[in-house]
Amino acid sequence: MPSYLARSIRKALCYTLLASTVFIQGCNGDSANETEPPTDIVPPTEVLPPVDTTPSWVPETAPESFSAVQQRTFLSRATAGLTTQQQAEFAQLGYVNWLEQQFTLPVVSQYQLLVETMAQVATLPTPPKSCGWVKHDMSPVRESIWWQQMLYGEDQLRQRTAFALSQILVVSRKYNYISRHPQSLAAYYDILLNHAFGNYRDLLEAVTLSPAMGSYLTMANSRKHNPKRGTYPDENYAREVMQLFTIGLYEMNLDGSMKTGSDGQPIYTYSQTDVEEVARAFSGWTYSDRVLDSETNRPVDGQGMVAPMTPASDKWGSLHDEEEKRVLGHVIQAGQTPLKDVQDVLDILFEHPNTGPFVARHLIQRLVSSNPSPAYIERVARVFNDNGHGVRGDLQSVVAAVLLDEEALGQTLTDANTNPVVKLKEPVMAAAEVFRLLGAKVEGEHVLDAIEIFNSLGQGPLSANSVFNFYSQDFMPSGALLDKGLYAPEFEIFPWTGFIGYHNTLRTRFSRALAVPTAEKPRCENAVYLDLSEYVAAAEHDDVKQLPALINTRLFNGNMSADLAKVMQDGIATERNTNNKVMLALSLAVTSPEFLIQR
Repeated sequence: MPSYLARSIRKALCYTLLASTVFIQGCNGDSANETEPPTDIVPPTEVLPPVDTTPSWVPETAPESFSAVQQRTFLSRATAGLTTQQQAEFAQLGYVNWLEQQFTLPVVSQYQLLVETMAQVATLPTPPKSCGWVKHDMSPVRESIWWQQMLYGEDQLRQRTAFALSQILVVSRKYNYISRHPQSLAAYYDILLNHAFGNYRDLLEAVTLSPAMGSYLTMANSRKHNPKRGTYPDENYAREVMQLFTIGLYEMNLDGSMKTGSDGQPIYTYSQTDVEEVARAFSGWTYSDRVLDSETNRPVDGQGMVAPMTPASDKWGSLHDEEEKRVLGHVIQAGQTPLKDVQDVLDILFEHPNTGPFVARHLIQRLVSSNPSPAYIERVARVFNDNGHGVRGDLQSVVAAVLLDEEALGQTLTDANTNPVVKLKEPVMAAAEVFRLLGAKVEGEHVLDAIEIFNSLGQGPLSANSVFNFYSQDFMPSGALLDKGLYAPEFEIFPWTGFIGYHNTLRTRFSRALAVPTAEKPRCENAVYLDLSEYVAAAEHDDVKQLPALINTRLFNGNMSADLAKVMQDGIATERNTNNKVMLALSLAVTSPEFLIQR
């Protein structure tokens, strides 16, 4: 019964009881002696239960407020690092209100920023040779805009979520054709930003029809089978949308564990026939806004390739296969439009029981833990399947479930040997945290120097080596982790050489921050510099404990180990030069396991 109707009935009963106490003789109006009730009697006021204003996406097990430890771990996952002041503001606001703000902050279009920045960069002088890491070309500018938003954007949770999604729904500049269209990559990233807290089904469709994805996984210009002309539908995207974007290779239980057949072997989710049928359903699309040179009729680099793809045809008619298809046991009717066929396939994949645990495990691994327990995966998958209001694929609720799960917040103790709630920070996210915590400031109006960082780290926005991302989610490095059967995906991109690249990247930035600019060698325009003045002052103090104590407060929230502090103090004691003391101490801090392991 609706609550408003229940309240009306309760009020009616109350008035009926009141009327009976003042000698109303009848209820049907058929008594001649019926008496009107007194007008000075006021019915009792109904006391309603308090209204629960807690958002529906907050799990029932979530605490009313965070402990200091929970706040620290939550922020390490939901942001690219918050300063001490920002953490105090977060604590005052409360995590529920903070999340509400993050969910509702407007999206900043990276495509629009790219267009505006390129127009302004065109008027700037070429950087001098001493500032060769500052780049004005469109591709590095796009990546610098991503870096700018990660460092300075207020929408930290959206930035983290979109980056996590970019490692599931992979498109990369490391593909010749799309690398010549940075504007298309920026528009693709906007799709991830726009849908980060939307619905996964809508995200799938936007990604499928994106010209960047159409180019990267070659769905664009895929033609129906024509024996006379020797054409076949392209199977690339058809395969990857199943294997990597939705249902995976093997059938799963809700907790992410694999189902097995009577022979004890995993059960494949799809067959080669399914791939071929999906490819047929996806045939007949092409670019809608590609710009062609009027003389050569070849595509113009850096223009167009932004709007969703459109159905394709030639003089013989539609390039789409309009015959009946059968996908994963479902029939797609003949005679449908290209869009309806695409939507039907995506509906089938979206509704597949694998999709919930598939997405859940990926997001947990990217944000919280490399080895989530089956129970953790199942709880998040259940939210994916139903957000509590009958909606499937609600990413806002899913992200909240990932970050606020009892396992993530340490409310449930897990076996540290099988499901430790830790992960190695990705190189680019570790670097972003260092920049944010060390007060990075832009010298000028634009951030135009990020490409040097990404090239050195071996990681950047939309720059994976393949559609399988920077690393496999099932990667196990040799040694103790492999012996225990523990996943550590980020170690695949962070081997010893990657660690050296990370160290050198930050050490270079420390050195530039400490260098005193002169008229002959000023700071580079549109480059980012760290603010290390506070650390220099601490290093100049007679007490060698001052600098480690400051680093402990700023970078470790007061949780740096005594062992690391002692190593810093001993190192500082051997240095006479103040800048060397700062570089040594900070280098030890940001390369330590205590900093690089997200707990």
